[in-house]
Formats: sequence, structure tokens, C-alpha cells
Amino acid sequence: MADCVVPLMSKKLPTLFIQFSNALAASIVIPILPLLAVDQFGATAFQAISLESSYYLTKLVSTPYLAALSDKYGRKPIFLIGQCGTFLGLILILGVAPALNGTSWGSIQNLGIIILFLARSLDGVTGGNSTIARIFLTEVLEKKEHTQALGQLAAMQGVGFILGPALGGMLATRFGFFAPFACGAILSAGALIIILFFIPAKPPTRVAQDEVTSSF
Repeated sequence: MADCVVPLMSKKLPTLFIQFSNALAASIVIPILPLLAVDQFGATAFQAISLESSYYLTKLVSTPYLAALSDKYGRKPIFLIGQCGTFLGLILILGVAPALNGTSWGSIQNLGIIILFLARSLDGVTGGNSTIARIFLTEVLEKKEHTQALGQLAAMQGVGFILGPALGGMLATRFGFFAPFACGAILSAGALIIILFFIPAKPPTRVAQDEVTSSF
């Protein structure tokens, strides 16, 4: 079905939407997560700040491996894995962490905080979709379109990161600390649907491999 739908749309549009929604979903929780950890889970200031560090550290380590796996198994499966990781990470924060908040296991005094770290690390480990998106666009577009497409991809990411913190703060102020995470989960689910239906399993290769490499 995806292979039939894609030609009817701009080849860039699904990937640009995925990039925008991922950036928005990621940045919408950035200003709220430390506040949530301290206010709802009793985290220390160091634990609260370390939550985002765990996301970026795991993303830094995993991204090269995700790119290599996408070469071996295809872009779409890795896109799906990455998006599922983001969605499940947000669901852990919304559902599992509050349920275990205040409970202990052995020397661990608060399992809720552990789940927060697990959720952010899971999102980071599977969070290399921006790199996969750049590779994907160079495969479905002519070489002369690469510069413009990659610029638009960076712009979508920038817009998402600009709007995200402000939207997260507004939602948290009006509806509570968990509202930005619910919004992020909805955005992530929307991106997952786009990947399922509008990203082809085997994108047409329009440039030689050496040209793809040189475009970076």
C-alpha cells in the first residue's frame, strides 16, 4: 500500500513531517521533565538534570549502529523501531512510572525514578531517526535536490525545537505536568502511522552509493 501512496505525494513530505513531529515530541518534554521528576517523584536536582543527559548519551552511542542496521535491513524497519522506542518511552513515563512511584525493590528506594531513566534511555537508544531521515532522502531524491531537501529537513527540526519548549510549558501550566508527555505520545503515534503507510519498504535508489556518501 505504501508503495502505491508515495508517488501521489511529495517524496519529501512524509519524512519532513516525521522530522518535525520527532523534534516537537522531544523538545516538548525538555523543560517539564526535571520539574516532573522533582515534584511528582521526589528526585534530587542531580537526578532530574541527569534524565536528559541519559537521553542524549544513549542517542550519541546508538545512532551509528542504527545507521549501519538500516544499511543492512532497510530504512523503514529502523524508522519503525526508532518511532516505537520514542512512543514506548513516553508511555512508560505516562503510565508505568506513576504506578511504581514511591515503591522500592531491594536497595532501590523509588522505582518510579528508575522507570524515568529507563524511558529516556530507551528513547535515546532508538532516537537516531533524524540520521535515517537524511539518508532516506538522498536515496529517493535526485542528487540536485539533496541540498534543498536536507536544508528543509534541518529547518523542520529547528522549528520543532523552537515550538516544543513553549508548547510544553503552556500544556503543563494549564493541564498538569503529564500533559506534554501525552501530547508527545500523540505526535509520536502520528509519525508511526506516517512511517507505516507513506515510507516505502524499499525506496528507489536514484543515485549511486558513492554519490550518497558524497552528499554528506
